Amino acid sequence: MAVVLRINCLDAIKKFFDQFGTATVDWPYRDRNSTNIPNGYVFVVFANNLSVQSLIENCTLHQGKLSIILKNKNENIKMVEIRPWLLSDQEYRISRTAINRHYSIFVGGVPRTTTAKELAVVIQQAIGYVLLVTLEVDSDTQYPKGAARVVLANREAYVTAIAMRFIKMIKIEQEKEMEIKPFLQDFAQCEECQLLFTRHFCAEVCCLVYLCESCWLRIHNSRGLIGHKPMLKGRHKMKTQNVEQMPLRFLNANSLQYQQSHKQQRKQCQQQLQQQKQRQQPLQGQNSYGRNRVYYSNKEYQANTNQNLLSQNREKAFFTLLNHC
Repeated sequence: MAVVLRINCLDAIKKFFDQFGTATVDWPYRDRNSTNIPNGYVFVVFANNLSVQSLIENCTLHQGKLSIILKNKNENIKMVEIRPWLLSDQEYRISRTAINRHYSIFVGGVPRTTTAKELAVVIQQAIGYVLLVTLEVDSDTQYPKGAARVVLANREAYVTAIAMRFIKMIKIEQEKEMEIKPFLQDFAQCEECQLLFTRHFCAEVCCLVYLCESCWLRIHNSRGLIGHKPMLKGRHKMKTQNVEQMPLRFLNANSLQYQQSHKQQRKQCQQQLQQQKQRQQPLQGQNSYGRNRVYYSNKEYQANTNQNLLSQNREKAFFTLLNHC
């Protein structure tokens, strides 16, 4: 767990918060030398949740905010504000409408004290049609990492958000510019053929679609968009590949071979789907003995109507017996 406080003193912080439990001080700046003393927010990360609870119990409510007097060897230094992070603030859902994950955007540079609801309000005012906001948190401390995933209701709002690229958030004594990007999936169904799965996403505003290799070549070549680059989701970060860096099999000049291969894969998928439908839709007929016959593509089952009723009654009796045991 972690807390955030407003302070401009360095010396006594570690010793003061250690009284509530093992704590690590995390400065919000990379350069931590004496000439660049942070003035504003600093993060105190506790090893145990109970330490955060103990700290909050020792705070006082001052002007609607939790505060505590920072001390050094029983000497009062100053009053500081404590902002504990509530796990319930990680996610906020505005509407129960069905969610389409393809309309998800990545928001980077989110102030780490921002709740999901606060971010939802900002994006709702600027773009609208917000369904769900989820903040990314550290797996160990459960504290926000400064990024979020926002799911929008329709493609129009999704395209508008990507086209904006940046959005401003004004908080107390702070104005932060946040970056908007497409939220990439590990694998997604090709939105053209809807048969193959792919990692290649075209992030250009005129496209914003997942395309398999064959569909990528065919669509971009036909529309004169050969300069578009696929965006791939890396293990730790999103990255784009230049055309020169793309696999040779992806940019082979003889794309006819890949189109033929794609057609074969598509035909095989359609045949498999047709076979599944035939197995799921049996033909029924009746023979001279009055028995109902059910014909399947691979097996033939005979079922007498009276025997079916008897079997159903036995199952009901067995179920009743189990309930009484």
